[in-house]
Amino acid sequence: MGETKNLFLFFTILLVLTSFLIAYIGNSDTTSLSEWNMFHRTLNHSGYYPDSINMTNFGKLWNYSMNNWSYYSSPAISGGILYICSYDKKLYAINISNYSKICNFSARSVIRTSPAVADGIVYFGSNDFDIYALNATTCTKIWNYTTGAQVYSSPLIYQGIVYFGSEDYNVYALNATNGTKIWNFSTRNVVGTSSPIISNNILYIGSNDKDMYALNISNNGSKIWNYTTR
Repeated sequence: MGETKNLFLFFTILLVLTSFLIAYIGNSDTTSLSEWNMFHRTLNHSGYYPDSINMTNFGKLWNYSMNNWSYYSSPAISGGILYICSYDKKLYAINISNYSKICNFSARSVIRTSPAVADGIVYFGSNDFDIYALNATTCTKIWNYTTGAQVYSSPLIYQGIVYFGSEDYNVYALNATNGTKIWNFSTRNVVGTSSPIISNNILYIGSNDKDMYALNISNNGSKIWNYTTR
C-alpha cells in the first residue's frame, strides 16, 4: 500500500514538472545563453537571463561611439554581433569580440525601435514609416514595408512572422521572409512604443486609446478581448 502511494506521488510530481516545462517552452523561445535576439530577449519580454555571471572583474570592456548621437534602442546580440539603432538614422552591426563595426544601414529617418534578429535577418522600425529586414551579416536590405505613420514599436518575430505596431493605429503581422502583409488589426489610437508579446498564441499589445488588446494570432489577429485603463 505504501509503495503504491509513493508511486502515485512520484508520477503526480512528474506530471506537474512536465506541465511546467511545456508551459515554459510554450511561453519563451529557444534562444541560447549567448544570444539576446530581441527587446527583453524572450517572446514574453521577461528580460530574464537564466544563468549566473561572474561579477568579480566587472568593468568596461569597450565602447563604440556613434558620432555622438543619442539612441533609444536596446541592443540585440546574435552570432557574436551586436545590433543597435541610433538617432543618426542608422542601424549598426558591431563585432562584440573586437568592437569593430561590421556594417551599417541608413534609414530615411531616426530609429527609436530595438532590433530583433531571426534566421540571419535583422528587423527594425523607423520614423520614416517603414519596417526593415536586413541581411544580418552585410546590412543589405532584403525588404521594407511602409505603414501609415512612424514605427516606435519594437518588432517581435515568431514562427516566421514579424509582429509590431505603428502610429497609424494598427498592429501588423508580416511574412518575415518577404515582408508581405498577413493581417493587421486596427485600434482607436496610435500604437506607440508598446512592443508586442506572445504567450500561448495570443499577442498582447497596448495602444494610446488606453486599451490593452489580446489578439488571436492563429485566427488573423482577431480580438479576443480588450481592457480599458484610466
